[in-house]
Amino acid sequence: MRVVTVLLLTAALPIGSALAELHFGAGGDPALVAGRWFVFWAVGVRLLLSGLRQTLRPRAAATAAYGAQTAESAPVVRELGFANLAIAAIGLISLGSVGFLVPAALVGVVYYGLAGAAQLLGAKRGGRRVFDMTTDIFVFLALSACVVSAVAVF
Repeated sequence: MRVVTVLLLTAALPIGSALAELHFGAGGDPALVAGRWFVFWAVGVRLLLSGLRQTLRPRAAATAAYGAQTAESAPVVRELGFANLAIAAIGLISLGSVGFLVPAALVGVVYYGLAGAAQLLGAKRGGRRVFDMTTDIFVFLALSACVVSAVAVF
């Protein structure tokens, strides 16, 4: 279930939404249109769901994501959830307020870039870590294109 959800939020829904907007909407710069939808789905919705899980069930989130077996990690994971909720808020708001798009995309670039790099440089590389690394780097690249395109426009 997790793999399907992550694939939907990091690839299928952003790409599908961007294609629909470009085809049926007013058009616009394809990189910015795609960026808007990557920010909404990958930064807004994905981090909202992660943040809620980490905040409401920190022990379960710590065990599933990091293999932590002790209760000591729960406060740290809960605070990570708060950070993810804060990032998600700017990602969700960006859909209705174009002024939030570039800042939200930039936050996503930093977040997913660092997460992908940490996975790449990490010692353990099982199937889940490779999947997480791949999706993180994919979102990093998509959001980077949005930021570069937006900077070129201004």
